[in-house]
Amino acid sequence: MSDPFVHLHVASGYSLRYGASSPGAMVARAADLGMTDLALTDRDGVYGAVKFVQACAAAGIRPLLGVDLAVAPTATDPAGARDSGGCRSVPGRRTPARGGVSVDPRLPRVTLLAADRRGWAALCRLVSATHLAGERGRPVTTVELVATHAGGGLLVLLGPHSEVGEACVAHRPDRARALLRPWRAAVAAEDLLVEIVSHGGPGDAARGARLAGFA
Repeated sequence: MSDPFVHLHVASGYSLRYGASSPGAMVARAADLGMTDLALTDRDGVYGAVKFVQACAAAGIRPLLGVDLAVAPTATDPAGARDSGGCRSVPGRRTPARGGVSVDPRLPRVTLLAADRRGWAALCRLVSATHLAGERGRPVTTVELVATHAGGGLLVLLGPHSEVGEACVAHRPDRARALLRPWRAAVAAEDLLVEIVSHGGPGDAARGARLAGFA
């Protein structure tokens, strides 16, 4: 039986510590479930895109390509939701083990999807510009940088790990609306979406409906 649900935010093993399966294994599982579409949105790059597209072509699945990028906090947060370092505070976080590194700076993140060939080209340029603009190995984009590469074919998803999503989770629709304004000014309305994630658990449908109506 075909599953009409399409996963739009998916990390493969190319997202170190955040994904485990190869693009081919993910596509094979999607085919087993009767899915017709599947996205690949690895963190900070499009490293698995070629293998993903090849696997999708072999399985008869439409590939959707994107990326999950860290984004610098905006200056419009009305309630100081983040600490002075621009990172989410994590109470009780331990120092990394000897030889380890902290790979997640806890910056807000957004997901971008290529809607067509023009969007794919814009996505690749944005990823390159983000890596060139930031510290080596710690790419961070900005609303302004996204705006310079938007304009058609590139969809911006503000999900649970974006500033807007975190404000919604914190039951602060006022803050969410304020944090959404810079994105609305930078990205065309038809290219800007609020990503609502549901795992099918108790109360997820009601929470999703409430979040969908905040804007």
